[in-house]
Amino acid sequence: SATTTTSDPIVDPPTTSSSATTTTSDLPAPPATTSTSTGTTTSDPPADSVTTSSSVTSTTSGLPVDAATTSTSTGTTSSFAPVAPGTTSSTTSSAADPPAGTSSSTTSSSVDPPAGTSSSTSSASTTSSSSDPAGTTTSSSAPSTSSSSSDPPTTSSSSGSTTSSSADPTSTSTSSSADPTSTSTSSSADPTSTSTFSRPSFTTSSADPVSTSSSSSLPTTTSFTRTTSATATTTTTSTCAPSQTLSALPEQTVCPENTAADRSQWCNNLSVNDDILTTDYSTGQTKYFTFEITSTNINFDGTIRPSFAINGGTPGPAIEVNWGDLVEVTVINSLTDNATTIHWHGIRQFGTNDQDGVPGVTECAIPPGGSRTYTWLASSYGTGWYHSHALSQYGGGIRGPVIIHGPATAEYDYDMGHVMIDEIFSQTIFQMAWNIARLRGPLPAAVNYMVNGQNVSPDGSTGTATQWTVEPGKKHLFRIINSSAQSFFIVHFDYHEMTVISSDYTPIVPYTTTSLYVSPGQRYNVIVEMDQTPGAYFMRAITQTGCGEQNVNTGLGIANPVFTYRGSCGTPTSETLSITPASDCRDEPLASLVPVVPRDGGSIDDFTSTAQLLPGGNGGSQVFDGYGAIIRWYFGGMLDLNGNSASVLGNQTISVDFENPTLKTMAELPTLGFNSSKYSNAVVLDGPAGDWVYFVIQNNFQTSHPIHLHGHDFSVLGQGKGVFTADQASSLNFVNPARRDTALLYGFVGQGGVAESGWTVIGFQTNNPGAWIMHCHIIWHADGGMGLQYIEQPNSIDAEGYWGSDAFQNECTDYSAYQDGGGEGKLTYEAGIKRDLLKHKHALKAKHH
Repeated sequence: SATTTTSDPIVDPPTTSSSATTTTSDLPAPPATTSTSTGTTTSDPPADSVTTSSSVTSTTSGLPVDAATTSTSTGTTSSFAPVAPGTTSSTTSSAADPPAGTSSSTTSSSVDPPAGTSSSTSSASTTSSSSDPAGTTTSSSAPSTSSSSSDPPTTSSSSGSTTSSSADPTSTSTSSSADPTSTSTSSSADPTSTSTFSRPSFTTSSADPVSTSSSSSLPTTTSFTRTTSATATTTTTSTCAPSQTLSALPEQTVCPENTAADRSQWCNNLSVNDDILTTDYSTGQTKYFTFEITSTNINFDGTIRPSFAINGGTPGPAIEVNWGDLVEVTVINSLTDNATTIHWHGIRQFGTNDQDGVPGVTECAIPPGGSRTYTWLASSYGTGWYHSHALSQYGGGIRGPVIIHGPATAEYDYDMGHVMIDEIFSQTIFQMAWNIARLRGPLPAAVNYMVNGQNVSPDGSTGTATQWTVEPGKKHLFRIINSSAQSFFIVHFDYHEMTVISSDYTPIVPYTTTSLYVSPGQRYNVIVEMDQTPGAYFMRAITQTGCGEQNVNTGLGIANPVFTYRGSCGTPTSETLSITPASDCRDEPLASLVPVVPRDGGSIDDFTSTAQLLPGGNGGSQVFDGYGAIIRWYFGGMLDLNGNSASVLGNQTISVDFENPTLKTMAELPTLGFNSSKYSNAVVLDGPAGDWVYFVIQNNFQTSHPIHLHGHDFSVLGQGKGVFTADQASSLNFVNPARRDTALLYGFVGQGGVAESGWTVIGFQTNNPGAWIMHCHIIWHADGGMGLQYIEQPNSIDAEGYWGSDAFQNECTDYSAYQDGGGEGKLTYEAGIKRDLLKHKHALKAKHH
């Protein structure tokens, strides 16, 4: 794939983009309705606008779009089957339709697998037709599936088709999709293997000759009001589509042992009771993906906004694989002004430190026009996500879901896929970062909140909410992801209970709740049984205003997807619910997050009463030897564990050099040792492998901070208000504590508006040598340096091997040329904002004043 863009969405929107299967016109243009083929209709676009045909990789079963906006089908399916070691399969990532008036994007297909393996790849293809010059269109009815045996693989041009090839005519692999344009391929050396994986789907037809939406045409919202104070109430007036045909939700089987009757079992005699740390499991299968990062304009809620995109859309394509698969993702940077990276949030990267995607630590960065292939093993299972780790980019759209199929701690019938919740702003992400770096103060207000990249506008006049069709009496798995730049959410399914079965990548003992508290970066798998009166209901994502955000839940602040029982239509049933008081900010209770595979967090004997203070800024590093090291990381003044006063350190920020990442420095300058100031704000964990290391993280700010750790999950031993002292040590839980990779550090607002501090204590074993980071996952804070670097078992890090690869060295050479040519630079007051923005500073400053 090759795409050329003319600008990033900083001040002006991009003008042109060329790539495979693209039709463009001049910008700006009136919004045009576009569509894909199966289950889709389209109207004639206005003159000088764009008609595109492509596919969106998302996992909702239906995303209807207003007549004046782009209409697409969504939903990703793949065929998943364990195969004999040494074989590979490929999965295509297809581009999303851009908004009308912008260029369409690349339809990307998987890269060639290694020689000698068997695979079949087909790019998603779509067609649209018009049978009526007045704008009425026709569409095909349902996804088609084909397979071939010893003959050459057959690729169907019908949307939603899946092709498979095999050395034996008895082998079949099928998949059906809620997205009629989604195509996935896999190959197997096992002539008897058969597997299916499918998302719920349905098709619609309409008597409206002007416009109908693709996929779902659930009740069309005609009015939408939301009022909240102590309670949140949502009401809507809606009408059914004139004609609606819903298909039954198909059974889903990933491997024969894992069924709706028993989700605890997995392939090859594995189960949910196996510890991923001691289970060296590989399917021998490789899944291939290709991502192209561009800048474009996207219609999120009826208003077109500049955005970054992956394969033409945001969220980007889902990486959907099996536990034990090898994942290979080629990332093409088609931005003109921005270098970038991709971080695989929550993936431990055991033995693959250089694939972590952190510029200045594990790599340089992918410059404009460059590419990089990331390779990592899906050694755990559950729900994660990927995002740029360069500057503030992911808040501008460079993010997408990761689904790793595996066993579960409770039974469910259907996997509904990802539910990515985030926000959009009135300014571009770099304008936001520019202003925040200068103005400081509280978190800025978002203009709206998205679920899987869409929502109605705050006043309900435009846009379309995400919608799902569900099966009465069945249990549905929803994969909740907080992929926001700054927002803390409460998730609620009206009149339905959630059974929570995993937090981040950790399977947990199931518990039920009606409200789920989700901080930025966190994920939960929840099961919702459709046991209420058939009809339409809201799922809500409500902002926690007590976490520092400025929005209030009055109209703005609630994203409301709709889930409708199959065969039903009508007005979504509204429920009144209580909202967290504005004076508080919450995480899920640690006592509820009990890992199903027990693992203690060391012991109180390991947790001594001594603390080590981290150096501020570039003050150098310290080595922490011995068993049971306690490292205190704090924001602002503090007391030590025994209540004694401690000095207030300066700017405790991480400041890295993109041209000289830590792994490169360790390879080229090993004689410097590990106390060099080259490693910014670094902790060196140089004790024996398996040591327990504890971090006491102290917050003296009003704002709460979601703390994310790379290279590990960690045991959350305790959280609380105030200042952590030796008195709190006895309250810590070392017996099978909650394990996750992102936990909340509380920042409370007390009575009368007086800020209180908060603390979190975490621990992990040093069993993954590498250069890693720990940071706040509020994007402005991370971009401003709110993080620390830790170098784990430096003598065991294969820095020379990492840096010795051609890919690593070539990327750094290309990045240096890009930076020398005036590209992105890290200035102390810019917190990593790209240098090209400096040319706009006078205009932005004047506009602000």
